[in-house]
Amino acid sequence: MRQLAGLYSASIVETIREPLIVLDTDLRIKSANTSFYSYFKTTERDTEDKILLDLADGRWQNENFKNELLKVQYTGINVDEFQIEMFLPEIGERILLLNIRPMLHANLKEQLILITINDISEIHIANNILETKNNALEDINKELTSFNYILSHDLQEPLRKIHTFSKLIADDYKSKLSVESTEHINRILVSTRRMQQLTEDLLNYSQIGSSDNYQLFDTDMNIIIQEGIDELRDSITSKAATVKVSKFPVLRAIPILVRQLFINLIGNAIKYSDKNLEPVITIEGKEIEDNEMLSAHGKYYKIIVADNGIGFPNEQAVKIFDPFYRLHGKDKYDGTGIGLAICKKIMAKHQGFITAESLPGNGATFTLYFPLQRKR
Repeated sequence: MRQLAGLYSASIVETIREPLIVLDTDLRIKSANTSFYSYFKTTERDTEDKILLDLADGRWQNENFKNELLKVQYTGINVDEFQIEMFLPEIGERILLLNIRPMLHANLKEQLILITINDISEIHIANNILETKNNALEDINKELTSFNYILSHDLQEPLRKIHTFSKLIADDYKSKLSVESTEHINRILVSTRRMQQLTEDLLNYSQIGSSDNYQLFDTDMNIIIQEGIDELRDSITSKAATVKVSKFPVLRAIPILVRQLFINLIGNAIKYSDKNLEPVITIEGKEIEDNEMLSAHGKYYKIIVADNGIGFPNEQAVKIFDPFYRLHGKDKYDGTGIGLAICKKIMAKHQGFITAESLPGNGATFTLYFPLQRKR
């Protein structure tokens, strides 16, 4: 029966795809499987009864590796994922991951050591390439962000001058200008104002992405949302809009960014209101578990900003957060196409999420997920 069990075990070992060897207490190779011979391009004659550290002209010699083998032998402790690098003429420079186990069994006449070998060279190379590319992309992103900031900042002053002097001409020579000239100047004023808004939005977008100075504070969301509403008071009044706000708890947030977040969302709701309806915007929230978000874990506080505006096709609900993506022509609705991209970046700064849902003519709903206690 013992002989049969040995044959059965040997058959199992031969089916294992990873190279595998068994050592005795002298670190001498008792046996190896076919995968070992195939991978290391050696034979049973050149392997069995040889001390492992002496194989391949001593290329297995490694003081740390020897210490790990002795630790397994004398303490019976498993060694997992021990990494060793070596150059073997037959297969080149390799990085091997070894799992070392003591073989302790009543039927064994002596204590043995089992070693399984995994070649992680390609994975290691791929990880290095990926890390290099990620670092390069990060450097490029920093350069683009810096360039975007400088460009946007430096454009502000000439645009202000163009707008100011064009308006002076329009005001001072209003009665002397032809209808055509007046129209041209008005177009200049509209275009420069639009460009000013674009550069301001680009500055905001760049600052949110590049700055690591933002800190989370215990933030009274009621105050922050009210500040956003006050900022938009003229627009709300001119459209006879109603903003209904529930009571909110104190959340860990970045006040200056959250204020901008609600200014953008409420401003959008007013901008894209239905001309046949008085705008109604509701802002409410509740605490949720992670099962409501497929890719999120932990507890979140959900804030819903809903309106009764013109809405949009729901298949555009992801694209609308892309920078410069516009659902409507700039001549029909003013804007730069960056507002919702800023909202997305603000939520990312909070390690949160923003989603959108809508149907044409049925208003739009934006949902913000602020992380609370994280699950471990």
